[in-house]
Amino acid sequence: MQTELKPCPFCGGEAKTNETAGIPKENMNGWGWIGCQKCRVFINFIDNKIGKEQATAAWNRRTNNEHE
Repeated sequence: MQTELKPCPFCGGEAKTNETAGIPKENMNGWGWIGCQKCRVFINFIDNKIGKEQATAAWNRRTNNEHE
């Protein structure tokens, strides 16, 4: 299940995820980013389940979110 991305916290633009193919070196993954299509602010992540989940949570976090 893919978590929906909130709009950009800076300009309200649409956010998208981009993932690369894995880097062909031992113990290395690809990388990706979550970013705004309008103002181009972004968050990089290591392309694995944990990295993407953490980046998505960070992107969707707002100052008015309740603490978990």
